[in-house]
Formats: sequence, structure tokens, C-alpha cells
Amino acid sequence: MRTRLRSLVLVPAVALLAVGCGTQQGQTDGGLGTDPRLWVTLADLDGSTWTSTRVRADEAPADTEVRLTFEGEQLGASVGCNSLGGQVSLVEGVLEVGDLAMTEMGCPADLAAAETWLVDVLSSGPSLALDDGLLTVTSDAGVVELTSPADVALEGTTWRLDGIGSGTGESGVVSSLPAGVTAPELTLQDGRLTGSDGLDDISTDYTLDGDTLSLGGLVSTQVGTTAPAQADISEAVQGVLGAGTLTWEVTESSLVLDAGSAQLYLVAVG
Repeated sequence: MRTRLRSLVLVPAVALLAVGCGTQQGQTDGGLGTDPRLWVTLADLDGSTWTSTRVRADEAPADTEVRLTFEGEQLGASVGCNSLGGQVSLVEGVLEVGDLAMTEMGCPADLAAAETWLVDVLSSGPSLALDDGLLTVTSDAGVVELTSPADVALEGTTWRLDGIGSGTGESGVVSSLPAGVTAPELTLQDGRLTGSDGLDDISTDYTLDGDTLSLGGLVSTQVGTTAPAQADISEAVQGVLGAGTLTWEVTESSLVLDAGSAQLYLVAVG
């Protein structure tokens, strides 16, 4: 069993900007969403994450990648910059969205345009159809085809640090690594955690019990620079791992190690 943690989108916790989204019924183009045999429900999608494999829309910038997550009646969405979210319903294959909330990060022009387009798609009453693992979102603004990639295994994977969290719940903050630092990497295999905190080589024994990761005392050997920024990263990593008992969650190729008041956000690199 795995406990759902905060969103893995690595952005600072900032104020949410209301994005007006009506719940008007949209027209489909006669695609999969019109076939009742392929209608999908929120119960079918609960706890799932989907990444686009194909986007068909004149208004969507080239290489737009859409990510959707479903948790109960909550929808999360992103094209790689801000995070969008809101309460939704799904009746007879039609997604109805209330007001979306969006984080207020400055984005490159192409991502900002893609976000505007995605809001149009989600707010237009798109149809959703699920056929052989392919989720198709059809709207007047375009068609998005998505799949739900399998999660990477916790053990036997090399995980590289991508962000550091502090705080809990909605008040938490996730910070990216400073430019120029060496990103720590960790591997868990056969009851042994090994790797680097960016400054020191580290290792310890571990045990797994469901979504709980229990660590022994860290053994470290300094091998890197003592630059202040690098030392701060090392301290943060050792602070989380030194807590001894952590909650872990893998979603696709991302891993969160949660010590309660501090978290490590990592991505699979091998």
C-alpha cells in the first residue's frame, strides 16, 4: 500500500489564481468519446496519472506534453510549468469542470500558450474514452491521447535528487536545486541504500514494510567540495535520511521520500 503525498510537480508553494472555467457541454468530433461502450468513470480513473502520447490541435504549440492526474473528484493537470487543479464530474463520458485553480509561476511563451489551450480543452466539456489502456480526451479545442505509464521499481533504480521539500500539506514548499551543484543520487538494492548526498558517499541498511522505509545509521565519507550551496544540499539529504523512518511513494519515474516535515523529490535516471 502506498500513501498519496503532495503533488510531485516541483514548483514553489504559491498562491492559487482562479481560472474561470464554465461547465458547458462541448461538442465532440465523432471520435471515441461518443461511443457509450468506451465511456469512463471517475472511479475507473481514481488514483491514476496519464501522460500524453499524441496531441492533435492547431492551437497547441509543438511538442506540448499534457499530464493529468485523478484523485477522487479532483483533477490535476500540467503541461510542464504551472499546476492546474479543480473538482470535476464525469457523466456519460463527458467531463464537467468547475473553476480551475492554477499556480502563478512565470512560464516561457510556448508553455504559457499551451496552458491557455489546456484550460480551453478542460473547460469545454470534453468527452473521455478509455480503450485498451489509451485515454482519449476529445474537445472542440483538440484531441489528446494519453497513457498511464507503469511505475518504476523503487529497488534497483538509480534515483537523482530533483527537489527538496519543507513543511507539510498545503503550506509546504518544494525548492529546486541551485545551479552548479552536484545532484545527489541514491540506489536501494538488497537491503542496502548506497549513493551520494552530493558531498559525501553515503550508505546504510534498510527495510521495507509497505510504504514505510526504515533506515539504519548513515555511514558517510567526504569526497566532494565544501562549497556552501553543496553543503546545504548534503545537509538536507542527510536530514531526511537521518530521520530513520520515512514514507515513500513512486509515481511513474518519480520518487518522494517523506520524513514528515521534510521531503526529498527524486527522478529515475537508471
